[in-house]
Amino acid sequence: NDVFGDKSATKTWLNWIQNGGSYDQTQEQAALKAMPKAWEKAPIGGELTSSQSMSSLLGNNLDELTEEAKAAHLTFLGPKVAEDIGDGHAAYKELLKNMGYRLWVSGLTISKGESKVDITLNLENSGVAPLYGDWPVVLYLCNANGKVLQAQQLDCRLSELLPDQTTELKASFAYSKDQNYQVKLGILSPMTQEPSVHFAMKGFEGEVMPKLATIQKDQKGTGK
Repeated sequence: NDVFGDKSATKTWLNWIQNGGSYDQTQEQAALKAMPKAWEKAPIGGELTSSQSMSSLLGNNLDELTEEAKAAHLTFLGPKVAEDIGDGHAAYKELLKNMGYRLWVSGLTISKGESKVDITLNLENSGVAPLYGDWPVVLYLCNANGKVLQAQQLDCRLSELLPDQTTELKASFAYSKDQNYQVKLGILSPMTQEPSVHFAMKGFEGEVMPKLATIQKDQKGTGK
């Protein structure tokens, strides 16, 4: 859709997605096939309409624009994209919140045993689309300074984690009661094999390997 922000045209386009329709440019009847769940398997994109100014799109019409993005399960825009309209990128960021995936850890439990620690976390997608590749999700056990000691790839298919869904992931690590640890999470890029995905978690927006928790050493084990 190359006219996001044009309410009437986008409504027509969304109706084609849901119900199919005729292609009037070639007079083909029923040429457009309904694909209401296409967004579950492939990214949906487009660009902003040129019929309105950027200040209008991201100003008075921002609510309508974000509703269109959510209805389309929008993942990307371009080449005509949102720009700064002198509001410190506030509207731009608000639009981004309603596009693509938004992954965050909604729950975490840690169970310490004699020589191992069991960790269960809930990974939730509060976005409007999945991450369309099954990038490796890795949990890290680090020392008190954040250096990685152990890493475990979790059993997670990100391409199947749809909006408003949560998946429970589990890992176990060998550990010592006499040491302090950090627990971190990362999603690896297949190209670099490095954590590359930002999480939608307050305070961690700029991080690709956020610290989820600390594991404190057993005070009894230290003789204190």
